[in-house]
Amino acid sequence: MARRVERPKRGPTFLREWRKHRGLTQEEAADQIELSQATLSRIETGTYPYTQDFLEKAALAYTCEPAELIMRDPLHTDTLWSIVDQLREVPEEERIRVRAVIEAMIRKTN
Repeated sequence: MARRVERPKRGPTFLREWRKHRGLTQEEAADQIELSQATLSRIETGTYPYTQDFLEKAALAYTCEPAELIMRDPLHTDTLWSIVDQLREVPEEERIRVRAVIEAMIRKTN
């Protein structure tokens, strides 16, 4: 009789939230990530382990960083991360001004 191999349990991810945030169905996302919809479903629910390769492909599909998929819920728009997302859309000269203001605020509080 074959023994079942126990896979290490991974912590929660925000894969489903990122997919929904980008307006993709599981089938659309799976096509972009180059795996089956069933496998993506299992990874999202935590019943199948993800790999670094998967995280990198998913990050490309969801236009985010691989680490964000496991540490940041994009649906929580009242967090500092949402400001960072908005800044990515701003022209470079505006980002430089925002950075200068933040740096001045940090210096003032220290």
